[in-house]
Amino acid sequence: MENKEINNNEEVLVPYNLKSWLKSSLLGFFIGLAVIVPGISGSTISIIFKLYDKLLYSISNIFKKFKLCFLFLLPIIVGGLLGIL
Repeated sequence: MENKEINNNEEVLVPYNLKSWLKSSLLGFFIGLAVIVPGISGSTISIIFKLYDKLLYSISNIFKKFKLCFLFLLPIIVGGLLGIL
């Protein structure tokens, strides 16, 4: 069961088109905004948008599958930085 979940995360990690890249950036923007607002954490926002499991998977496997995880994290990081600014 666990291997099936990991393979499922791998398939969904990489945003292949502009629409999903913009969606990931927007979610990162909301996570960045949540960091600024007292009482709301970025992890709460990522749980609400069902992004938390994918974030944990990509962060924990960043050295094993660098390209896959980096391409998933890049739009979220960009959006988060814009949200903080």
